[in-house]
Amino acid sequence: MNDFEELSVNIRGTNTYGSGLLYQQDCETGFVITAKHCVVGETINDFKLFDYTQSELEILEPPRCSDSLDLAIIKVKVKKGYPELLIMEPENKQEIVFYGYPECMKEDGGTPYRGKATQISKPDIFKLVLDNEIGSSNNTEYENIRGCSGSGVYVEREGKCYLTGIITKLQSAGQQGIVEGIHIAHIVAFFLEEFDIMLVPRCLNDFSEYLTSIINELREVGGQENKLIFLIEKCYRECFSDITPKLIHNRLSDYLFLPSQKNEDYTNKFLWIAWLEILLYKLLQTNIAFEIDDCFKLLTQEKERAGIHVLFTNHLTLDRFIGSLFRSTLYDKLDKQDVLFVTNQRRKFRGGSIAKREQIEGIVVNIDHPEVSDRLTIDNPNEKKLFSIVHIDYIENEIDQILHDTKGLTAVEFSQRFPEELTRLFEEIAN
Repeated sequence: MNDFEELSVNIRGTNTYGSGLLYQQDCETGFVITAKHCVVGETINDFKLFDYTQSELEILEPPRCSDSLDLAIIKVKVKKGYPELLIMEPENKQEIVFYGYPECMKEDGGTPYRGKATQISKPDIFKLVLDNEIGSSNNTEYENIRGCSGSGVYVEREGKCYLTGIITKLQSAGQQGIVEGIHIAHIVAFFLEEFDIMLVPRCLNDFSEYLTSIINELREVGGQENKLIFLIEKCYRECFSDITPKLIHNRLSDYLFLPSQKNEDYTNKFLWIAWLEILLYKLLQTNIAFEIDDCFKLLTQEKERAGIHVLFTNHLTLDRFIGSLFRSTLYDKLDKQDVLFVTNQRRKFRGGSIAKREQIEGIVVNIDHPEVSDRLTIDNPNEKKLFSIVHIDYIENEIDQILHDTKGLTAVEFSQRFPEELTRLFEEIAN
């Protein structure tokens, strides 16, 4: 079963049928997003909501309705887990799918519709051209799709479904197979306005699942891993109540991927595992004196302390990554005392995992690209902006070595020695 089906909602009223989709905020609370006319109107006295298994969802509040758009959101109680709701902006000629509950099918279940997005003008209404005619010998096109209003419109990519908007109505008569929808930008803005909630998947609410991944990897290392796991879990409990992937994404979204592209997968687990590792080790190194704002120094003019930054790249070699970096807007934000930590799908770079300033300079002067030549005056030492670049694989290997070298230390001795080793490691990287 696809995520878009599991997220679908069937709306049944006294005089209406409709569709919607479910955003689960936590283990008890969710929100049904739908078209306003499915739940509000002169002829609608009562309605019920059912999930994809036809289990009724308990309505906690009356619908919150947009004044200007055919959009409503209903707070509900959930009793089980549903797939993550991922979002992206629609693009022209993009293959889409929506799953609705047409009235003609009654309680027999829903059906998927596929087509292409067209006439997109953010943040206005967009249109969808369906692949197949939806009229039949028994029913008109309108009769066959009536009840699908409110359905989520998704893009399928690499096994994941991304919400791009919702269906609101069938296009005018005579324009077969065309439906209209509301752009995801409107839905996100309305969520924020009405509930003060940023529409993001649960995996960005905290680092807990990424902490589990780090601990599971450490258990395979041997040595002092249990003592380190104790320090990490203690640090996480004490310091990460306000530090979340959502916070980092909100403040640094333009600088988390290189090369930067529209609609990046911000649920990328490699990115957030790397962020958590670096934050944990910096906090442990400084005995909880490290300031989280140092991670966001890219957005300020404050240069008193070195900043750190973590990003994900599709590049597999250090040379290609550096070439891309020096042509990006991220380069303008970095200072020569900063440290850039990098991760990718392979969890390593071919040909090396760390680049000091001298090595970066050697790579840069050999980049045969006009944008790099125009931006850098290599011969002028005052204009060099050569910072350290480190793949997360290098940090993980060094941590493994520290665990091996500290075998035999007591828990107290290890808790004193480990920050010293981290200080040595980060000083080595920076110099």
